Amino acid sequence: MYRNVVSPESFVVDPIRDGVANALWANIAGTPAVASNKFRFNADESLVRADLKFCRLEFMVNIPLTGVQTPADLVNDVEFGLKNVALGNKGKITVLLDQSEGTISFSAYDETGTVIETVTFDWDTDWNGTDTKFIIFWASDRAVLYVDGADPSNKVAEIQKPSDIGVFSRYPLNPWIKVTGAENVDVAYIAVDNAQSSSIMLI
Repeated sequence: MYRNVVSPESFVVDPIRDGVANALWANIAGTPAVASNKFRFNADESLVRADLKFCRLEFMVNIPLTGVQTPADLVNDVEFGLKNVALGNKGKITVLLDQSEGTISFSAYDETGTVIETVTFDWDTDWNGTDTKFIIFWASDRAVLYVDGADPSNKVAEIQKPSDIGVFSRYPLNPWIKVTGAENVDVAYIAVDNAQSSSIMLI
């Protein structure tokens, strides 16, 4: 059963409380697990069954890199953020660790699935092998990414709405994560705050 919400909504997806074997998750490929009290994604693609419209979305992610390694040292790509799988790239707002390019970037797409902008930024080795907070602010006129906290000094990318479109995305989007192959990516939680409208699966 879904609950529809039209006023600001906040919730946390918690691996200890919620697990993965329930209706809150929809698995697109593979089946994530819970390991060491965290969601573990390894060759998995999943979304949280919460349709969101404008929000603050927080992923606490542990990327399996060590020392001075960068995304080039991953085995596979890692991508997470906001996406409606049925719509493909339409409205998508995501962080991508691209193994082949050795980069990390933040992208936003318009209602036709065309990329508005991709911002590539430097990988900080302080993020290697530790829980790192990635925060996406999605508003009607922009999408902003912070890493390690929402202090202005932690802003790594901002994408403004082009003048020729009405709002940043008219579509509801889901918290979403994809690991393309054998790579243990752990997520301590996913937190949503101040979603202006949403529907969430009740379990």
